[in-house]
Amino acid sequence: MRLGDLLGVTCIGLAASAGMAQTCGAPWTQFVGSGPTNGAGNATMVYDSARGRVVAYFGSGSNQGTWEWDGSGAGSWTLRTTTGPGPRTKQSMAYDSTRQRTVLFGGTGLTDTWEWDGISWTQLNPAAHPGASPFNDAMAFDAARGRTVHCPRTLNQTWEWDGTNWELRGTTTANNLVYDPARSRVVGFGSVMAEWDGSTWAAFSAAVPGFIAGVVAGPVPGHLLMIGGDSPIETWEYDNAADRWVWRAQQGPQSAIGLVFDGVGYLTLGVGTPNTTWRYNPGLSAGPTIQSSPAGGFALLASGSAHSLQVSASGSGTLSYQWRRNGVPLTDGGVFSGTTTPMLSLTNVGIGAAGTYNTTVTDACGSITTHTTTLLVQCYANCDGNAFLNANDFQCFLGNFAAATSYANCDGSTATPMLTANDFQCFVNAYAAGCT
Repeated sequence: MRLGDLLGVTCIGLAASAGMAQTCGAPWTQFVGSGPTNGAGNATMVYDSARGRVVAYFGSGSNQGTWEWDGSGAGSWTLRTTTGPGPRTKQSMAYDSTRQRTVLFGGTGLTDTWEWDGISWTQLNPAAHPGASPFNDAMAFDAARGRTVHCPRTLNQTWEWDGTNWELRGTTTANNLVYDPARSRVVGFGSVMAEWDGSTWAAFSAAVPGFIAGVVAGPVPGHLLMIGGDSPIETWEYDNAADRWVWRAQQGPQSAIGLVFDGVGYLTLGVGTPNTTWRYNPGLSAGPTIQSSPAGGFALLASGSAHSLQVSASGSGTLSYQWRRNGVPLTDGGVFSGTTTPMLSLTNVGIGAAGTYNTTVTDACGSITTHTTTLLVQCYANCDGNAFLNANDFQCFLGNFAAATSYANCDGSTATPMLTANDFQCFVNAYAAGCT
């Protein structure tokens, strides 16, 4: 199942960001002024659509209590109360638009249920409830069914709250939830993406980009925005036409938790410094959109083989590319070609080609640098695995010989003893031949 089908829409919402020119500008704006500090990341927030307010609960620190963001103009925060649920960390929240209540559940070691009506908190006492979890567990309101869906990630369970009782409904490994009004489904994010119809989870194909700090559905039907990673956070938008997430921005808060649409734009709270309220404008661009690039991790290549790395991007004006190895810009020549194109080609690789690779893509609005991928090159004499042969490789071989590892059996003999002087000679010959 394609997410474009799941959302029941065609290519809208991302038309500007995925393939058309955009207005140049920093998509993330930091609001400077009075407000809470999300020091330890122990805040959760939701959008109260009936009152046009973002409700944030800070469970610890000097800002402990309930804050609201009015969303008008530059926006401002107001501390509403310090009473209610009390100190806690990793609580979960969702906004029940049917009953016009913010629902808060638990926190590390806690299993209590509270509701905020815009004036005060009320503690509920259901007969059953989910177990305690040490994480900010997934929670979202299913507006079509009038149920708050909660997934404690350490328990792999799906619970629902109807305003009076909690009910265990199924299992899941989702650790982020968002309600999609276009399909009237809650979408869950774990190792895979799936949708909840009230009784079962159905997985679909779109790959999750990576660590998720927050995900939200925007005002355009089917438009999803995701943030994750850190230093700074990465911003991803869903491209319905291509059924994939695209990387939109490297600019923004260094780290963040939570993401809501506040009636004007996308709002998140940074972690660790004062005045850390940020809003995202998807119509602005500080650099290209990355559709695909080499994944992180590593690839093991045979000595003398060929390999290529490729990036797919779109942006404003003409795009330029610069590939780097170990942070140093590459030029064409030797084993490398295409160093300033979307595809870097390596031929007849030797251990000198081993290292970390990425590329910087630049358009009329700015630049974005992809993640690094590591290339390792097989070469028997390169015992220590670095990018050159030296005395350390001899020492490495001797260590393996003393430990009687299979690596030291250079000549491949099966007689007893397996390791002999012939293996020393075999290694010396391999070292002399080098690694092409």
